[in-house]
Amino acid sequence: MLVQGYHFPFRASGHVVKTASGYDAVGKLTIRGVSRDVHVPFSFQPAGSLIGKTTIKRLDFGVGQGDWKATDQVGNDVSVSYALRLVPAAH
Repeated sequence: MLVQGYHFPFRASGHVVKTASGYDAVGKLTIRGVSRDVHVPFSFQPAGSLIGKTTIKRLDFGVGQGDWKATDQVGNDVSVSYALRLVPAAH
């Protein structure tokens, strides 16, 4: 995952289940050196892409220090949307 030049690794555990609206992958997301298990729901689109959206808790990853740790001004829930263009592997 990239956010304005920052890289937040997600490593799927290989556990993906079919859901009513698509799929759900489980894996570890690492932000600020903190790794947590997260669910990453996604669906495939006809144009060859994968899209999804999930919510994480910023304080679980140490995002928000000092005055920014309080949730009265900046909420703890962070919505994460993702879209990947899928291309065939080169042989």
